[in-house]
Amino acid sequence: MYYQKELSQLSTIEYEQAKKVFQGPIKEKKIQALTLNEILKKSKIEKKIDLLDIDVEGADLKVLQSLSFDKYKPELICVEIHEKNIKESQIFKFLDNCNYELIWSGVFSHIFRSKT
Repeated sequence: MYYQKELSQLSTIEYEQAKKVFQGPIKEKKIQALTLNEILKKSKIEKKIDLLDIDVEGADLKVLQSLSFDKYKPELICVEIHEKNIKESQIFKFLDNCNYELIWSGVFSHIFRSKT
């Protein structure tokens, strides 16, 4: 499902994110979604990724979980984390488990580097 704030370009596939961020009426639309692996395959990208920049309005963890890290081996990953305690977030724990370390933090965007 896809959620969009009426009269705006703000959108997400996460209903809880839409409720939290959007003010006013929210349009709902059923769409076909692809995993990151499917998008990369259709784009014929078959090599290591230098920089993966993810900004998908609350669905960042789902995107990361859909990537074959063994195949694409991103060197750097820029991802949004909205939790106050970054190290307790699901995204931080996922990337730490995938052998990535946090090397830079902004307000919401954070950059992780592969430890290998």
